[in-house]
Amino acid sequence: MNIYETENGTNLKNAVLLVSDSAGQYIPKEFAVLFQTQLVEQINSEDLNSLLIGPDDKWYLDSWDSLLNKNIVITLDVRRYKIEHDGDLWAIPVTE
Repeated sequence: MNIYETENGTNLKNAVLLVSDSAGQYIPKEFAVLFQTQLVEQINSEDLNSLLIGPDDKWYLDSWDSLLNKNIVITLDVRRYKIEHDGDLWAIPVTE
């Protein structure tokens, strides 16, 4: 593993840090708040609402797991990224 890789081998050289692991259990909520308008079209409304409520919602972690198992793509400055949660939450450039 080098300084540009996560523990699972994802290359972070051109990645963007979205939410630091210091946010802990609030990482999913922070992500949902930041990218709510983009997520509306990619996940169901129940999962999105659960993420926006936060850790007190009984489906919060299930909703986050569901989101991570989908090929969610976000757009930052006209570039497309997939998300990778490995401690920190990263935006990894999509190669097309």
